[in-house]
Amino acid sequence: MTLCRQRYCDFVADRRAPTPSAAAELAVPERGELRQKFLNIVSRENAILKRRIEGMREHVTRLERSRPLVSPRNTIDDKRVSLINLTERLELSEKNIVSKSRAGLASAAAALNALNPLAVLSRGYSAVFDAEGKVVKSKNDVSAGDTISMKLSDGSISAVVNEVYDE
Repeated sequence: MTLCRQRYCDFVADRRAPTPSAAAELAVPERGELRQKFLNIVSRENAILKRRIEGMREHVTRLERSRPLVSPRNTIDDKRVSLINLTERLELSEKNIVSKSRAGLASAAAALNALNPLAVLSRGYSAVFDAEGKVVKSKNDVSAGDTISMKLSDGSISAVVNEVYDE
């Protein structure tokens, strides 16, 4: 081996041994050391498993003591009371919605009634129509001698215009 190759090998190797026997001793660990490492790993794994088993036992104990398992009848009764309360709240909400809807409907009916032309007529007003049935909105829509009809709350009447004048 040349000097250049030997230097590269030195850079590659972590350790250097003076003899091949010494290199073999460095490369292969002792049996006792390997055994101790193995025992340490087994010990740690056993400790981890013991902690997990203990945690699971505690969890099972908590579950055993939980209310649904200790007294299922009480749990069912609690759920029944909760269901009754929810039903009552639902019925109350339903009544409120119906009440609000009725109030809104009554308000809308009152608004429509206020706009109803027959309601206006019932207060003493009348609607006046010319001979063609068109609404008379202005004195300029009729002349003296025209026949008009008037719609009242309880019927209609016919009349002849005698005079048109300003007030």
